[in-house]
Amino acid sequence: MPQPTTQPQPTTQPHPDTQPLPTHGSDSPQFYSPDPRFPSPDPGQSTPFYPYYTPSPYAGAPPTYLFPPYAPPYYPPPPHQPATAGPSIAAGPSTAAAVEKETDGRMLIATEGDTFYPSKQPTHKIRDIIRSRFDAPYVSWKKVPKEVREMWFREFEKEFCWLPQHNDMIRKNFEKRGSTRMRDMFTDIRKSGKRPLWIGEEIWAELNAAWGSEEYSRKRDQNRQNRASDVGGLGSSLHTCGSIPHTEHMRRLKATLGREPTPVELHSRTHKRQEDQQWIDERSRKAYEDYTRLRETHAASGEGSSGGSVEYSEYRIWSQAVGGMQHVEYMA
Repeated sequence: MPQPTTQPQPTTQPHPDTQPLPTHGSDSPQFYSPDPRFPSPDPGQSTPFYPYYTPSPYAGAPPTYLFPPYAPPYYPPPPHQPATAGPSIAAGPSTAAAVEKETDGRMLIATEGDTFYPSKQPTHKIRDIIRSRFDAPYVSWKKVPKEVREMWFREFEKEFCWLPQHNDMIRKNFEKRGSTRMRDMFTDIRKSGKRPLWIGEEIWAELNAAWGSEEYSRKRDQNRQNRASDVGGLGSSLHTCGSIPHTEHMRRLKATLGREPTPVELHSRTHKRQEDQQWIDERSRKAYEDYTRLRETHAASGEGSSGGSVEYSEYRIWSQAVGGMQHVEYMA
C-alpha cells in the first residue's frame, strides 16, 4: 500500500523575543522585540543601541498614546554668545520679553549726526511735548527757561531710552531738534495768522506783541541778512525735506537705488520740488551747475580715472562746488 504523502509543514518561527540576530563579530547574540511602537531598521544593521523590531500588523492603525514613546535625538545647545550690538527683539519671544524688561516698554533710540535714529518718533514726540507744555509766551527755544527744558526732557525720557554712553549726545540732539521744531512751528503759525488750540488766548496775545515788536523785527532781519551773505547773496538756504532729516532721505534713497547715493543725488532729492522737479532756490541750482562744470573739467583732465576711488572723486568735486565744510550736510 502506498504510503500517504504528507504535506510539508511551514517552518514555525520562534517567539520574537527569543529570535537571535546575526552577531556580526559580537560574542553574544542580539534579540529583537515584538513591540510594534518602535521603528524597524534592517536586521543586518542592528546594534545593541538600535535592535531590530519586527513589523506589526497594526502598524497602520492610529496610535493610542498622546506622545511618541521615544524621545527625539538630543542636540546640545550652542555655546552662549554675548550680545555685541544692543538688544534686539528679532530673536524670539524670550528675547523680546528681556528687551521689554530692560527698556520698560520704551523705544530704544540712538544718535545719528544732530538727530536721532530712528528719527520720526522722537521728533514727533518733541513736537507733542512743546504743544502740551506750552504755558508761557516763549518766542524761541532759547527763551524757554532751563528748568522748563529739563522738565520737557524728562517727558521725553518716558517714551525713549538709549545706551548710557549716548547720554550727552541724546541731550544735545534733544536741544537741537527742539529748537528746530519750535522755530518751524512758529513760522507756520505766523504765516497762517491763526491761533492754534494748544496756545491759550492770553499767551497768543503776548506772542503777537513780541513778534510785532521793533526788537524782534530787527533781529529777524539781521538773521536773514546773515544767511544771505553766507551764500554769496543767493538767498537763504531752503530745502524740501520738511521735518525729515537728511540722513533719513539718504537712507530712503539708498533703498531705492540699491547703493549709496552720491552727494548730488541727495542734493537733487532734497532741493527739487516734487511736482515740477524745479530747483527750490537759486542757491541749489547754482550748486548743481558748479558741480557739473567741475566734474566735466576733472573728466577732461583725467583726474580720478586712475588711483583712488570714483566715489572719493565725487565727494571731492562736490565739496569744491559747494564751498567745502560750509555745506557739510551734503557729505554726511
